[in-house]
Amino acid sequence: MRDSCNTGLDLRCNNARSIESGDLMSVTAMVEILPTVFVSREARVGNSVHFGRNVRIWGPTFIGAGSVIEDNVQVGHPSPTQFPILQAEVNGSVPPQSIDALNYSLDSQTVIGAGSIIRSGSVIYSGVRTGPGLDCAHNVVIRENCTLGQNCYLRVGANILKEATVGDNARISGVVCDKSQLGTNVSSLGYLLHYYRNGKGGSSDPGPVLKDFAVVGRAACVIGAVTIGERAYVGAGAVVTADVPPHALVVGQNSRVMPGKSPLIILQDASIDEIAEF
Repeated sequence: MRDSCNTGLDLRCNNARSIESGDLMSVTAMVEILPTVFVSREARVGNSVHFGRNVRIWGPTFIGAGSVIEDNVQVGHPSPTQFPILQAEVNGSVPPQSIDALNYSLDSQTVIGAGSIIRSGSVIYSGVRTGPGLDCAHNVVIRENCTLGQNCYLRVGANILKEATVGDNARISGVVCDKSQLGTNVSSLGYLLHYYRNGKGGSSDPGPVLKDFAVVGRAACVIGAVTIGERAYVGAGAVVTADVPPHALVVGQNSRVMPGKSPLIILQDASIDEIAEF
C-alpha cells in the first residue's frame, strides 16, 4: 500500500497522532500522514482532528474539526459501483492499477460533521453525510449516500444500508435497510427490512418510515414500506408489516396494535435524554 502512496506532500506529524491547524488541511495525494494513516489528495481535515492507526480517508472526504477517528477505520470507502478499475484488473482487461488510481476516480463527497467520534472497526462509504456530534460505536457500517443529522448515536455493530435518511438525535442499533427514512429523536434498536416479495434483492423498494420520536424495540422487525407514526412504540420482538398510527403501542409477533397506549405519550414534553432513560 505504501508503494502506491509515494507522491505528493508528506504530512507525517512528529507529535504522534493528532493534527492541529488553524485552517483546513488539504493533501495532494493518497499519502501517509501518520504511521499507517492514508489520506486522499482531495480530502480536507479540520483543525484538531485525532487519527488512530491503520486509517484510510478516501476521495473528496471532509472531516470536521475536533473529530476523533480511531484505529482501523475507513471513511469514504468506494461503493461496489465505484470499483470498475479493480473489476477490470480482476478480469485481466487492464493492467493492475495503484490504489491512487481508484481513489482519484471517486467523485462522491463524504462529510463527517465537527466533533464526531468514529470508533475502531467502522467503515463509512462514499457519499455519506453526517451532522456534527456523530457518536459511532465500534464495527459500524454506513453504506453509500446515507444522510444523518446531528448528534446521532450508532451502537456497536449497527448496519445502515444505502440511501437511508436519519434525523437529528437518533439512536440506532441493528439494521436499517436501503432508503429507510427516520425522523428526529427516533430510536431504532431492531431491524428495518425490505419486504422481499419476489425473492430478489429489494433495494429498489422503499424502506420503512419512522416518524419523530418513534421507537422500535430490541429485536423487533419492521418489514416493508410501512410507516411507524409519531411517538408510536414497537415493543421488543414485535413483527410489524402494516402502518402503525401515532401514539400506538405494538406488542407481540402478531403485531397487536393498542391505539393511544404508547408509553411515549406521557413523555410528550420530555427531552431526548429523559426518553432514553425511560
